[in-house]
Amino acid sequence: MLQAAVAEVKAPLRLLFGARVEDDILYRDEFERWTHEIPGFRYDITLSQPSSSWVGRRGYVQEHVPELLAALRTDAAPATPHLYVCGLERMVTAVRDLAREHLGVDRKHVHTERYD
Repeated sequence: MLQAAVAEVKAPLRLLFGARVEDDILYRDEFERWTHEIPGFRYDITLSQPSSSWVGRRGYVQEHVPELLAALRTDAAPATPHLYVCGLERMVTAVRDLAREHLGVDRKHVHTERYD
């Protein structure tokens, strides 16, 4: 899904990848390459159990959504951003509820895929 969006969507795209530890980060090289090759693509990582040497975001995905959504709304204006949330059911539900109930994202703009 993300490869198709990167190839076709001209709007700003933001990927927030959450993992427990640095060794759990998937597709890191590819996503970092996209930040240099694809205009408007930005990639952030957050770790819920980072090592003391980790210099990136810390905590759960849902903790960073308000800040990133605010930035995306600014970058995408006047268009309304869509959120695509994929991951474990607990995280997906938390982000979906946060977006709809507290951040004012219309339900038609929140797309989810869960796996456990």
